[in-house]
Amino acid sequence: MLSNNISDFENNKLNFHYLFQLLNLGIIDKVEKNRYSLSNTSIITNTKHNYTIGINFPEEILKSNNHLIKQQYLGLTIFEDANINILDYDVNKMVFVLNDSIDLLHSVKLIVKNWEPVIYNDLGQITKLEKYNSEKRKWEKSNDIIENNKLYKCYLYNGNYFKYLFLFKNKYFLIEPDEYEKVNTLKLINGNKSLFKYSKLSGEIKLKSYYTYPAYLYKIMLLNHIMETGDIPVNNQFRIELKQFLKISKILNLNYTLE
Repeated sequence: MLSNNISDFENNKLNFHYLFQLLNLGIIDKVEKNRYSLSNTSIITNTKHNYTIGINFPEEILKSNNHLIKQQYLGLTIFEDANINILDYDVNKMVFVLNDSIDLLHSVKLIVKNWEPVIYNDLGQITKLEKYNSEKRKWEKSNDIIENNKLYKCYLYNGNYFKYLFLFKNKYFLIEPDEYEKVNTLKLINGNKSLFKYSKLSGEIKLKSYYTYPAYLYKIMLLNHIMETGDIPVNNQFRIELKQFLKISKILNLNYTLE
C-alpha cells in the first residue's frame, strides 16, 4: 500500500483526476494492468492516537459504530476510538506508524537497482523523443542525446505509440505507460520546488492541486494527517513534523520550499 516499488493521463487531467484521487485515498487499488477495483474492507489504527480509519466499510458496520464516527469522505470513515465493532465481517487490520512507513521508502538508486536494463540499439525505430522538464512540469521535444537521470517518452515506429525511457548511470530502462508509480516517482527528481511547500508555522506540507504525485507518497501524508488531527486534509495540506518530511525528501531527492 505504501511501497514505491495508471496510457498517459497528462492530457486528461480533469477527466482522470478522480481516478487518481480514489487511488490516493486507498478507495480503489490496481489489480492488474489497467484494471482497478474497490479496495478490501480495511481498518487502520496507530500507536499514538485513538483515531481509526475505516476503508470501504459496509453499511452494517457503519450503523453499529455510528456514535464513534467523526468524519466521512467517499469510502473513508474516521472513528474517534480504536475499538470498532466489525461484527462478523472479514476486515484487513493494519497499524500505521509514520517512521516505519518512511523506512519502507527507497531512493531512486535502490529502486532502479531491481529493474532490468535494456540495450538502446535493440529498442527499434525511434521516431521522436520527448524529455520531461521537472522544473516546468511538462514534456519538451528532445534531440537524440539522452541524458542521465532524465525521463523520456520514446516514440517507437510512429507518433502514437510510446514507452518511457530512463537513463541511470549509463544504463537504459524501459517503462511501460501504465507503470504510473515508477513514472511519477521519476518525475519528482529535480522537480519544481513549488510541488512541496512546508510551513514551519502550521507544521504542514502543501501539495499542488492537479499534480499527480506517487500514490504511496500521498497515502503516507494522508494517513499521518488523519492520525494526527482526526480530520480529512483540506486544500492538499498535510500535518507532518519537519524532521520527518526532511527525511522523506532526502530519500526521494525532493526539492521543496520552507516558509
